[in-house]
Amino acid sequence: MKKWIVDRFREMLNQTFTLLGMFIAWVVLTGSAKTVVGWAILWSIVVWLISMGLREQKEKEGDE
Repeated sequence: MKKWIVDRFREMLNQTFTLLGMFIAWVVLTGSAKTVVGWAILWSIVVWLISMGLREQKEKEGDE
């Protein structure tokens, strides 16, 4: 579990400017647009983190 968390944190650091851009976009919005974009950002991060396992598995299969 610790390795999973460290790997995800490292990947988040690699995506710093993308996440920063999404955060800035969220900050400048108002009203319902802010809510919708906020949820979209959260869901995209969750899907991205979950799909990391699939991408890593695919890379390992390619190495063999």
